[in-house]
Amino acid sequence: MSIKQKPLSEITEEDLWDLVHDKVIENKNIDYKKDVPGNADKDKKEFLADVSSFANAGGGDIIFGISEKSEDGLNTGFPEDVCGVTVNLDSLKLKLESSIRDGISPRIIGCQFQIVPLSSGTNVLIIRIPYSYQGPHAVTFSGTFRFYSRNSSGKYPLDVGELKSAFLNQSNIGDSIRQYNLERTSKIIAGETPCQLRKPPLIIVHFNPLDREENIDIVSLERSYTDHKLIYYTTGNWRFNIDGLLVQSINKDGVYLAYTQVFRNGIVEGVTEMPSVHTSGTIAIYAIQNKLIDFIKHYLSVIEKYGKSYPIQVSIKFYGMKELNINLTRFDEMDGDHSFDRDLIVLPDVLINDDDDRPMPIKLRPCFDALWQAAGWPGAKNYDAEGNWTSEPR
Repeated sequence: MSIKQKPLSEITEEDLWDLVHDKVIENKNIDYKKDVPGNADKDKKEFLADVSSFANAGGGDIIFGISEKSEDGLNTGFPEDVCGVTVNLDSLKLKLESSIRDGISPRIIGCQFQIVPLSSGTNVLIIRIPYSYQGPHAVTFSGTFRFYSRNSSGKYPLDVGELKSAFLNQSNIGDSIRQYNLERTSKIIAGETPCQLRKPPLIIVHFNPLDREENIDIVSLERSYTDHKLIYYTTGNWRFNIDGLLVQSINKDGVYLAYTQVFRNGIVEGVTEMPSVHTSGTIAIYAIQNKLIDFIKHYLSVIEKYGKSYPIQVSIKFYGMKELNINLTRFDEMDGDHSFDRDLIVLPDVLINDDDDRPMPIKLRPCFDALWQAAGWPGAKNYDAEGNWTSEPR
């Protein structure tokens, strides 16, 4: 496994020495630095150019504390020694995070920092920059406005033609995700699912990490099977399939009730029957919302654990909803006629970033408001006048 495929938290000194022994040359996805950036403006611009070039060209790692071999006074790109750095890396990390935040536009979301202690008493600092789907990103520090990308030889400034292509590529990404979700939803409605669910109404959730260039380690999914959950039901069994790992729930009669499919590229698809449907044709919407909140919070952490960086797009859909009603008092009296007028309810997509520390119900408010509006209400009744979430109606 290459160092890029390992979660940052699992990288050890041995992994770093493997780079030296295996003669892993600098390339599009890895850059060695003997020293950390200095305080001069030129050093800061150089650092920001490195970071933005990774974000614009597939992502990768900058490793501070590995020196390069040189020939005739020029660096060869081959690592020579895991020498480490002796500065206060905690304070440096804060400084570099601030520099990235203030010196690159638009802001790069999802940069990760990891300090790897060495037996020599020094440390190595690794910065993992994700491929950004919100770019291209420009260095804007101290009056600069310059775009960079990377190839096997390192970073280089983008010319006009390359910059135009970069902007066009970003505009196509959202359409690609929407098309993928539509195709998967069509298959689910047609019953072309990895396990045959009984009947609608169904709840469908898709997690789309924008970072899909590297596949996740499917074998590791087996080792951490307990990470994987279903929207409503307890887990029944699991198995590998052609797409990745399938977790499913089956009742005593052999009927499948729900599944979660983890795809090799990190996409997660959760589908479940909706158990909270009363015989009167009403849905227990508060239970549904709480189950969705728990499921989404859980799988965002799972996806990140397997090396996929933010942002992650969350898409929620309901199928088989026509003529069902929202029940404000759970299974008691109805408050007027608030029924859904169509079978398929597609809620607005939500883009989740790792620097958004708002509670999950607040992040999901556009979805919940749209769900209530689909049944004739002006919005979700779980938010007070200040927009705070409550588990009961207001």
